Amino acid sequence: MNSLPCGWLLPDLKVPPHPPLAVDTTRYVGDPVAIVIAESQEVALDAAEKVKVDWEIRPAVTATAKAADRGAAQIHEVAPSNVAFKWQIGDAAAVDAAVKSAAVVVKKRSSTSASWPTPWSRARAWPASRRPPVTSTLW
Repeated sequence: MNSLPCGWLLPDLKVPPHPPLAVDTTRYVGDPVAIVIAESQEVALDAAEKVKVDWEIRPAVTATAKAADRGAAQIHEVAPSNVAFKWQIGDAAAVDAAVKSAAVVVKKRSSTSASWPTPWSRARAWPASRRPPVTSTLW
């Protein structure tokens, strides 16, 4: 299977492979490791119970703000220090001047925990039945 494409390419963006199913290593909670395709829900559930994964516990990064810290576990080899890109737009000097002259400055840090890849499903499965001509059933 080929890697899933990145939807927005920034200058100097480090894009690691994003296969539909993890290959050798999982990198986030919900990273899909197997798929079961079956003729019925019963067969699918029986098959899913037979899926075995040989996990090797590796160092993890559980907080976005700590991912770029020295010594943090390296998640993707193509993004040193776990930084995919650094991007700045606008006039930094003008912003600094505006902040310095503002009557009130509010500081707030926010982050997005998962923008890509996003786990496909909290349940880690999409059981489905496709019956001709155009209907699908998800369990």
